[in-house]
Formats: sequence, C-alpha cells, structure tokens
Amino acid sequence: MNRMYFRKNYNEIVNSILEHMIKGVTKEKHTFRRSRLRYEFECRPEYRPVKEVTLVEGFLRANRHVFKEGHDYIVKDNALEWLSDSSEIPDDKSIFEATYSFESNSRLSDINVGSVLRTLVESVSREIEFVYEEMENVYDSGFIDTAKGDALDLVVSILGIKRKEPTRASGPVIFLRDTPPPEITNSDVILFDGREKYELKLKPVIKVLSLIGYLKGDKHTFLQGKDYSLDSDSIHWLEEGEKPDLKKEFTVEYGSFQTIKIPKSTIVSTLPQRNETELLFQTTHDCALQKVGEGKWEGEAEILSVIPGPQGNILPGTIKVMPTPVEGIDKVINRSNLAGGAGQEDDVSLRTRAKKILDVKGKATLESLRTALEGIEGIQTTPVLIDMPEGVQGVVRAIIDGGDEKEIEKVIEETRAAGIKVEYSRPKMVLLDINIVLVVSKEVEDIQKIVSTSEIIARSFVSSLSIGESLIVNQLVSLLLETSGVIDVRTLTINSIREASASTIGGAGQITSSAEKAAVLESQQENMVIMDDERPYPRDIQVKVVRKA
Repeated sequence: MNRMYFRKNYNEIVNSILEHMIKGVTKEKHTFRRSRLRYEFECRPEYRPVKEVTLVEGFLRANRHVFKEGHDYIVKDNALEWLSDSSEIPDDKSIFEATYSFESNSRLSDINVGSVLRTLVESVSREIEFVYEEMENVYDSGFIDTAKGDALDLVVSILGIKRKEPTRASGPVIFLRDTPPPEITNSDVILFDGREKYELKLKPVIKVLSLIGYLKGDKHTFLQGKDYSLDSDSIHWLEEGEKPDLKKEFTVEYGSFQTIKIPKSTIVSTLPQRNETELLFQTTHDCALQKVGEGKWEGEAEILSVIPGPQGNILPGTIKVMPTPVEGIDKVINRSNLAGGAGQEDDVSLRTRAKKILDVKGKATLESLRTALEGIEGIQTTPVLIDMPEGVQGVVRAIIDGGDEKEIEKVIEETRAAGIKVEYSRPKMVLLDINIVLVVSKEVEDIQKIVSTSEIIARSFVSSLSIGESLIVNQLVSLLLETSGVIDVRTLTINSIREASASTIGGAGQITSSAEKAAVLESQQENMVIMDDERPYPRDIQVKVVRKA
C-alpha cells in the first residue's frame, strides 16, 4: 500500500520549530490542484521575505518524490509556481511540502538542553507528536493493510466478512462402571393382541419373576420355558404353550438393572499438569450406561470445552476426573482426541482472508476453495489442498483440521469447479515427546523457573505448527536460547508416534500400539519431517538443566 500520510516523530517536530525560530527555516504544506499552478507562501514579503527554497516534496504517481526547481517549478514573487509543461508535478489533490528559509530577525539563540526556549518547544512538540500519532491511527484505520481490531472489522464488513469467534473443542467421552448396577423389581402391564413378542420397558432384563394373565376368563400363571421365553429383553410366546385371552392384559414382574444416567451439563476434566491448570468440559446431552460385555458397563456422551480456544484440543486418555462424581459411575476417559477449539481470528488471518475473498467468487481455483474452507467456523489451520494426487485427473485431496463435517461438505460442493471431485480427510496425528538438556550460567538461582519457561516454549512451538509443517530443530533451539540464563542447548531428543491410518471424518483416529519411533536427534541439524497429511502435537516435554562447569 502506498501511503499518502507520513507521521513526524518528536525530534523532527522539535528541530523544525527551532529551525523556524532561530535559523529562519520553515516548512509549508499545500494541497495541489491541477486547476491551480501558483501557491503563495504564508510569510509576508514586507516582514520576512523568502530567501531560498531548499526542498519541495510530494507525491508523484502515489510515491514520495522530490521535485526539482527549474525543471518542475520556479519561485517567483514570494510564491511557488508549477511549470505546466513539466511531466513531474504532484498527484491531483495530494499534499506537497515546501521547505524554505527567510531573513530571520530573531534574537533568540539559546537552544541548549534545559534552556527556557528549548523547554517550551519540547513541551509543545510532545503534544504535537501525540496528535500526529492519533492522526496516523485514524489514517491507518481506513485501509485493510493497516487497520487493526475493531477498525479492521469495519473495513472487511464492506465485503460481508466477519471475524471468526473463538470455538470450543468437542468430542466423545466414555463413562464406565466395572460392576453391574443394583437390581430392581419392575412390573409391566401389557395388553395381549395376538403378537408373539412383547418388549419390556426397563432394560436390560435379568430374569422374569412371574407372568400372570387371563386364560379362558380365569386368572392364570404362565410358565417360562413352557408358555413363553425371555428373548432379548422381550416376552416371546411359544407356539406350543398356553397364551392369554385375546384383548386381555397380562402382568409381568421381572428383575432388571437400575438405570444409571449421566445428566446433561455433567462436568469432567483433565488432571492438572505441571505449570498448567485442569481443563473443564461438560456433556451436551443426557446418556445412560449400557452393558457392553461381561461385567462392563459404558455410556458415551458428547462433551464441549467450557472455555473456548485451542487449549481444549487434547489427546486421547487426557480426561480422567469428575469434579462432582456421578452416582453409580466409577471413572471417565476420552478414547479419542478432542478437536475443533480455536481462538478468535487474529488481524493477520482476517486481513489475508478478506484479500482473497474476491477470488472465491471466481471459483475454479484451489485458492478459492482454500479461502472458502478457511471461512468455516472451527477450522484451526489453513487447509492443505493437493491437486490430482497420484496422477488422477480431476481430483483434489483436502486435509482439513476442525470444522463441522456437514458445513465442510456444503462449502466444497458450492465452491468446487464443475467436473472436479474433492476428497477430504482429517490430518493424522504425530505425537512428539521431546527431551531437552539446557546449560545455564552459574549465576542462575531459579532453576525451576527456567524449566517451566522452557517447557512452555517447546509446547507452544510444536502447537503452532500447521498441517504438513515440519519441525525445524534450529528454530526451537533459537527460542530456547532466548530464555534468560540459558547459554546452550546440550541435547534435544525427539521421539514420535505416528497414526497408522487417517482418522475418520468427524472423529479422531486411534493411536496404534505399534509406534513408529523417530531417530534420536543428538545434534540440532536433524529435523522432524511431517508429511502433507499429518499434524504434530506435543505430548510429553521433559526439560533438564545443568550448570556450566
């Protein structure tokens, strides 16, 4: 962006005022109009005639330019006249600045630091600098390249774009019980209408205690195994046995397991880690325990992070706590990762998306598809698009992290070019365990602070990597060396565990037990290569500190 406004700093303002007062040098600003070539100077010739014009600056074809006397302009009768036949005159309606000197009759001469004159000038200049700063902010707020915060929101709203709000991580969690729930006795009254099978209300059914109905107008107790059988929580009337009178009710007393419900908004959390607090999640709907095997009872519910943001994106097995225990539940765990949490869209991302929004209208390009996908709520990183994988014509492969599945499908269908098929999947996880040994100076007292700071730096660095972005060891080492007191990184070892296959759409892939171990990085020259369909996640960060010998 070519700027038409330039801010003066404090020293420039002070020097300009002092030059004007002591040396008889001043600068005047004028707005150029093509219809007007003559511009009179503000100083009156009868008092202080112009001695010499030393500099004329302005904008020529939207760029800063210094104009030449005699070639672009002349000074005549206390005025500046632009030459009509010159090809280099200021842009219409732009501002040009003329610096000139005049005969000074001022007797002021003491401009040393601390003098009355300089103190007064510096006081006024400080306020003028503040005005320049405010004017610059106002100017910058009108352009997409320089606007920030609320001002940028207003600029991009012209294109119908809104800043993405922070989103909450979500995913499934499992509630478990290792022993069967308590047994209870139930009684169902059922109208016999000739069907062979009648489902009981409370499940799972353990046993039938009695079944009494009417047979030929009299009350009759029907026998299990002779008249009926218990089949998949239902009463199944046997063909060879007795059956109740038609249109008459029969009563079934049976034993079943107590229903253990996990209510909506139940809170679960992670264990607090070193230097971190626990993360809270809450269930989005009611669920109940179901028998999944001999002595095993489970209930699955969707959970949502209490606080929006990327910190809610966690790995499998991280959720282990119920701050307020639910009666009948022994433990809780997440068997897949939770994803979809993202912070509020920053100015850089919003600015970039707004610049590319017009490309979406044209469609038919990978860039337009990428821009449209970036606009989906919950998309955490820029989607990776691979054109025609494995030489297949007319196919685009998309690796997308976060976002709602249905919304992704809708955007792809609306944006893809005719005849192009888009296949998308979630990125495979690469879990990284990093062991770091730092060398610190002898003067360092708070070793624990260096350990904590370095752990945060390493975890934040890995978390910032996008899909397909490899871990460059030297970049991490440089960040670690910026920590006060650290003088060297003695060793940096990285182990990785990669997924065997891509995760399914809308959920997270499971980590296989056969882990692929990366080579130990004894020097800072080896990097962790991440493939196009992978994304690195920090798992365990261990930092040790030794003092310089």
